[in-house]
Amino acid sequence: MKQSRREFRRIAIALFFSASILTGCQKEEAPKPPEPIQAEEPEKEQQNIVDGKDNVEITGTIEGLTYTSADGRISITLPNESWQCESDAEGSATFISDEGLISIVRMDGVETVQSSIYHSPEEYVSYLKGTSPSMEGEVVSFENASENGADTFHAVYHYTGESEYKYAVSGGVGFEDHCYIISARMMTEDENVLNEVIDSVYHCKIEK
Repeated sequence: MKQSRREFRRIAIALFFSASILTGCQKEEAPKPPEPIQAEEPEKEQQNIVDGKDNVEITGTIEGLTYTSADGRISITLPNESWQCESDAEGSATFISDEGLISIVRMDGVETVQSSIYHSPEEYVSYLKGTSPSMEGEVVSFENASENGADTFHAVYHYTGESEYKYAVSGGVGFEDHCYIISARMMTEDENVLNEVIDSVYHCKIEK
């Protein structure tokens, strides 16, 4: 009888230590790494704009400094945060800042395309003088190209006479029967701002 009790006691002790070892192993399991947090995509901010001409509310979208027109055909990265959209009507948009003005206009007609997409600095200056006959200044740069079924030009003009504007930065994209003209007028000679405006105008994206 005593032997049976001793045997039972040995078995109970063995079971106790086995349970303790198993419990210890469970406690020593490595914690699970936290699940990675997916970065949220930045939301596109909508701008509600009342067009000054037709008094119609038009909604474009802006992400960072990149503005996309309500009709989706114009996409432009603005020079800096001081620029805001003033109007957005079908085929055109206007942006203003204390630094100047940027306008984008669609024009239709084969003859209009031929007369609005300039192929030389002289043609470009002739256009500028048509808007301001008494202006004085010089062409800083001019380039034109033809690719993907579109004719393009880009130009920079420095006003040296008496004018509220210091620089004109222009661009154009011409298709078979319509074109878009991007025109910037700067009221500052700040070189950094000039480069920002040039980058905006030269890289403005137009959908046919």
